[in-house]
Amino acid sequence: MKIKFGIEEDKLISLSYYVGNTVHFAKGDKINFYDDSEDKIYDSMANRIYKTRNAVIHSKLDEEDRYIPFRHETELHKEIPLVQGIAEVIIIFTSEIF
Repeated sequence: MKIKFGIEEDKLISLSYYVGNTVHFAKGDKINFYDDSEDKIYDSMANRIYKTRNAVIHSKLDEEDRYIPFRHETELHKEIPLVQGIAEVIIIFTSEIF
């Protein structure tokens, strides 16, 4: 799986972080990169990113799943390598040289 290797190259966060941890403020999913079904891996990645995004962008004071600046900053920063790894793999494997 190409995305897994893009994330493994990051020196700050390992795959085991995403396998063993949820995004607490967003109720983001764990990602089992060791699952045999790529569809399940993609689904859990999409759900994790979607829930995290919604907690940051659409958070309201009365909602439980919301990002609180400074309080959740460290946890949010750990999600950046996941999004960056996915973006880089997409760019690399879908780009064309003109």
